[in-house]
Amino acid sequence: MKFSTLFPAFLLACSASAQALTLFELSEYVNVRQVLNTYSLALDSKNATALTAIFTTNGSVNFTSPTSPPQIVTGSTTISSFLLDNLEGVITQHALTTQRIDVANGTAFAVTYFTDTHFGQGNSTGDLVTYYGRYDDNLVDIPGSSFQIQSRTVFLYGPTEFYTY
Repeated sequence: MKFSTLFPAFLLACSASAQALTLFELSEYVNVRQVLNTYSLALDSKNATALTAIFTTNGSVNFTSPTSPPQIVTGSTTISSFLLDNLEGVITQHALTTQRIDVANGTAFAVTYFTDTHFGQGNSTGDLVTYYGRYDDNLVDIPGSSFQIQSRTVFLYGPTEFYTY
């Protein structure tokens, strides 16, 4: 069966089960996705200013792993510094995959699966580490601005330790 035959059936199946969104709700959804995508780009480009702007001033990130105790970092500037310090000397590629975003009344909750690959540099050239995990994000709409992450929990899957190169 050709794609052109399957695609309309796929759209019909999706529309039958999907909730209809208003233009405003769709706009909010796109704004949240933009924040989540900007996070990955800010990390990979090591852009501290952009990374700091993604989190509320009192935002928090809770890092969890099956092999390490939870680590909570609070405050947008502290979060940015913590992340960039841990990525020093490493080229990264953060790829977001499956995602669910719910937006209501100026808040949003997003679940996003990710793959995060680290490519070693200098004495670590040739080293490669790939993390698999999930972000659970609570975001708030900042009047006159956009959404920002109020709290994030990072779940790492597999026997991976947090470390610096």
